[in-house]
Amino acid sequence: MNQALNVLINQLHPKGWVTLFSGLVQSGVALHGEQAAQKWLFSTGVALGEGLPLSDDLSLEELQLEINKVLDRMQWGYAELVQKGNEVYVRHMGCPFLTSSPPDQIELAGLLLGGLYYQWFTSLGMDPSTEVSVVAEDDTGLLAEITFI
Repeated sequence: MNQALNVLINQLHPKGWVTLFSGLVQSGVALHGEQAAQKWLFSTGVALGEGLPLSDDLSLEELQLEINKVLDRMQWGYAELVQKGNEVYVRHMGCPFLTSSPPDQIELAGLLLGGLYYQWFTSLGMDPSTEVSVVAEDDTGLLAEITFI
């Protein structure tokens, strides 16, 4: 990804909030270990998804528009829903707390998004036993892919 775009995204988001999130993630790992921090971030994302419900019975295009309206209100970047056969995965771009995370913590921080998408998709009928994977494209955090396994 383009480093200039990464800088622009960081300039457009409140520094205090992004710094606070980064500190919370680092403290969570230091105090409780990475596995506990993973569970905490994912469950926080689930709680956010419960508080930001999506409409039922939407086409994939309508769902993407509704998700992006929520993300825009939160200033969390934007999502592209990609369908491959019977599977859908999410390409999430420009999330400020991912672009501001150290490279070794991008995927850990991304679990917050993983929980958010998990809640949204299970509320729309996805099997709750489906596992979620969050993978950063590179060490800038500009693009994270959320897949459902």
